[in-house]
Amino acid sequence: MKTNEKEQRVTSCQIYLIKHYFLVLDIDECADEYENDCDPNAVCTNTEGSYICQCYRGFEGDGQNCIGQLNLMF
Repeated sequence: MKTNEKEQRVTSCQIYLIKHYFLVLDIDECADEYENDCDPNAVCTNTEGSYICQCYRGFEGDGQNCIGQLNLMF
């Protein structure tokens, strides 16, 4: 085995360990309404290192600002 090949394997292993270490430390911004800026009429989805806001059905917008109204049937 060449020295260069061995160094590449160690580097790949280190990257794997670092990546998985940070996955464990991911903060769920959706667990607390004060940790995200999603509109009250949007669903918050946690992603690795961030989150996504999407307006509920019946509302339109970017998830941070949702406009519309639900049609309630009585």
